[in-house]
Amino acid sequence: MKLNQRLMSDMKEAMKNKDALKKGVLTLLRAGLSAAEKEKKEVLVEAEEVAVLQRELKQNRQTLSEAEKAGRADIEKVTRQKIAIIEAYLPKMMNEEEIVSFLESKGAKKGDHIGKITGMLMKENKGKVDGAFAKEVIQKHFA
Repeated sequence: MKLNQRLMSDMKEAMKNKDALKKGVLTLLRAGLSAAEKEKKEVLVEAEEVAVLQRELKQNRQTLSEAEKAGRADIEKVTRQKIAIIEAYLPKMMNEEEIVSFLESKGAKKGDHIGKITGMLMKENKGKVDGAFAKEVIQKHFA
């Protein structure tokens, strides 16, 4: 099932269940996808859809960070729920072991240029790796 169709189906389910938060998040995601399609003037491919969802996820993580700094537990709780909803529509992200084994299989070793390693990882695993997490893993294992 195409992502937009899945979002619409889940949004209808959220309306039936009177889940206002999920309905709102799904509406926002659908609007983001629709805007991206209009901007591109053609149907998005899966990688472009994932990029839109990741952009929304990043915005919510920034909101969460700001709420934590401000000590706003109410906003933190809602934002964590939004993040969980968005993550359910993204492909499974690579964990630390998968990142390390991928890089080792490509010949990366301790002391290699971090930018080169990161670029290789992100290029070949677009949409499957969180950039901030990848940076942490690379610095831990290859710096």
